[in-house]
Amino acid sequence: MRIIELLIDEDALLSGIEAISIVDKPAIEENFIALKEQTKVNLAEIDKEKRILMGAALIPNKNIYRTDGEDEYYIYFSDDTVRKASELFLMRGNQNKSTLEHEAELNGLTVVESWIIEDDVHDKSRKYGLDMPVGTWMVSMKVNNEEVWENYVKTGLVKGFSIEGYFTDKLEMSKMGDDINENEATEILFEIQDFLDSKKYELKTFNDYPESVSNNAKKVLKYVDENGWGSCGTAVGKRRASQLASRSNLTVSTIKRMYSFLSRHKSDLEASKSYSDGCGKLMYDAWGGLSALSWSRSKLRGLGEIEMASMVIDDDYAVINDRLAFSTKEMALKGAEDLGCEGYHEHEMNGKTWYMPCKQHILAEVDSKGNVKKSPKAPKSDTPNKNPKGKGSAKGDASGKTGAKVSAKDRASLKKKSDEFNKKYKSKLGYGVTTGVLASVFQRGLGAFNTSHSPKVRSASQWAFARVNAYLYLIRNGRPQNPKYTTDYDLLPKKHPKSSKA
Repeated sequence: MRIIELLIDEDALLSGIEAISIVDKPAIEENFIALKEQTKVNLAEIDKEKRILMGAALIPNKNIYRTDGEDEYYIYFSDDTVRKASELFLMRGNQNKSTLEHEAELNGLTVVESWIIEDDVHDKSRKYGLDMPVGTWMVSMKVNNEEVWENYVKTGLVKGFSIEGYFTDKLEMSKMGDDINENEATEILFEIQDFLDSKKYELKTFNDYPESVSNNAKKVLKYVDENGWGSCGTAVGKRRASQLASRSNLTVSTIKRMYSFLSRHKSDLEASKSYSDGCGKLMYDAWGGLSALSWSRSKLRGLGEIEMASMVIDDDYAVINDRLAFSTKEMALKGAEDLGCEGYHEHEMNGKTWYMPCKQHILAEVDSKGNVKKSPKAPKSDTPNKNPKGKGSAKGDASGKTGAKVSAKDRASLKKKSDEFNKKYKSKLGYGVTTGVLASVFQRGLGAFNTSHSPKVRSASQWAFARVNAYLYLIRNGRPQNPKYTTDYDLLPKKHPKSSKA
């Protein structure tokens, strides 16, 4: 099995450790300990918690197992790389950057000590029974976040540290050659970063772009197969065409770069009308074409990455409520064909009539055919569960607020959902959601899975997240999408119109 050494390029902006995550299963297989101090006051003994976690962040020359599909390999860090990582972490002021299970950003956690073990016997870590080899990067983290301490540390849901950062290996970097420019090298670094992050941290990815996006990329690859790329395109643009043609999953970071590229280069279509007419249309379609611009904008807006916008681009194009509009019916109908919908509709803006593809304005996410996806409904099924006792964490019932266990990873996802929801809607609604309430809804979903669930749902966790999404829809819109979904009204904020507490 391959063993790959990961390195740090001190001159690269995206290189080194960006944050330290507290996790259930550390990749280096070493757990931290929670430190306390004992003091006596007025002859009465009290236990004042220091709320400090001490543990290994990186261990030199330790093989760490990794897998990418069927490809299995090990990575490791040398003594020198471990030391560089510890130094850059502090030099770049990342002491306050921490996450939970590599997903939810955490506040109130600070690295207060950082050192390299220099002595096998007298190192501070030995006092607490931590037997790490010389050269190990040790950290002590102060936890001033009440929720993290009570719900994760004291309950044992998190057991150790795991680093978040960007590394490279010298062999792969040398294959790039000396003929690429700085911009392309940066883009390639981003591509490698996205790939490693998606595999290592299981980031959410998407491939729900319309068929027209994939078809545009396929047309480009067919043309290139017969005529070659010529002087057109970078390594990243060519890879993007292959990704889209094969309907590969895209990270949010990749979608952002897609949107950025397609927005910047849209004017190239005026000078390049065919693949043989310069590089404009060829590379624009390699990135998915106009339908990819529409999809990436809609996707990023739905994820809260960009705000909905309206603006006139030029005499032929405009953006209205975040959707592309055209100056003529013919252009709109062609756009509808690309999107896989029928007809067009009209908008008035700046004293001019604009024509938009599809018979109705599409604001929601679109599926592979360009059709609008429906908002999530509350779980509904009369299919009996063959195993009513549940398996693993899917134990509990649907009536109470607690009972079934919520894993650290699922709780991290729930925290991320609550943070994103509150950032986007709390000020508008006058109320928001908490991680604790979402956990209660989630637990009820786990319990409900034990009674009945759709045969299409494979896990209790999936069923529980469907219930959480339905609850968030109820909070956001003031009513449930499915009128029969009333079972979580007791968990609604007091000011909510459907709250049973009002």
